[in-house]
Formats: sequence, structure tokens, C-alpha cells
Amino acid sequence: MKSRLLLALLGMSVFLAPLHAAEILVIGDSWAGPIGGQLRIVLNENGYADVPVRITPYWGGPRNFDSPEGFAALSGWLEHWPDVTHVYMMMGQNNWLCCRDTSMIGSQAETDLFASIITHTDAVLDHILSIRPDLHIVWTAGEYFRPHRLPLQPTRPVTEL
Repeated sequence: MKSRLLLALLGMSVFLAPLHAAEILVIGDSWAGPIGGQLRIVLNENGYADVPVRITPYWGGPRNFDSPEGFAALSGWLEHWPDVTHVYMMMGQNNWLCCRDTSMIGSQAETDLFASIITHTDAVLDHILSIRPDLHIVWTAGEYFRPHRLPLQPTRPVTEL
């Protein structure tokens, strides 16, 4: 897991602001807290102990954040930590795990589920960027076991995130 976090961290540092000047906000579902803790460890082990990592309380997945209450929580965290430069968003996997079963493999229902996760995540990204267009955002949704490929593409270029 640490190598994946380091890879994500390096990915952020390649196209984002200098990492020593960064402050990272970790948001997302139940997996975000443990990932935030691991991110702190990886930063410390790689010479970035001075980079603060702010971990929000568990709030839910994209469909929970894509609501007036979710937007209020996001706005509050961004106001509470005004020096945040990067957002590490860990969400989507719980929607996948709770709503999918093997009977959906290759079906329109499975494609619709992925599309729903992306749609809600886009709304969350749009909300964050409407408040703080200067933020650099990395979104990860975990790894999904899919024995086939779905014709689902991100709705925006990676460089825009």
C-alpha cells in the first residue's frame, strides 16, 4: 500500500506545486482516514515531514458529498484549513462495493453504477473548485475487480483535476 501512496504522492508532485510548500487535505469515505494516516507515514519516510496532512472525519462517498449537507461539510473544511494546497480524495469504492453484485457483471446496471459514481464525483470536484480553483486534486477510488472493461471514460482531462 505504501508504494501506491508514494506513487500517488509522486504523481501529485510532478504536475503540482512544490511539495514542501504543500498542505494536504484528505477527504472521502471510510477508507480515507487510514489512507491519510499512511500518507503521513510515506511523507515522513521520504523527507516531507513538514507537509501537514489534514484528515477529515468520515463523511461518505460521492453520492453523500453530492448533497447540500456534503457541500456544506466540504466548504467548512476548506474554510477551516485555508492553507490547504492539495486535496487527496478517496471516494467511490464503497458505492461500488455496496451496490454491485456478480449478477451485474457486464450489464447496463454495472455501467450505470460506474457512471453514477463518476457523476457524483464530478459534482464534488466542481464544488471544491468553485470555492478554491487554485487547489490541486488527486482522486482515487481504489482498485475494482472487473473481469472485463467497461466503456467508461473520465469526464474531464486528468490535467484539469
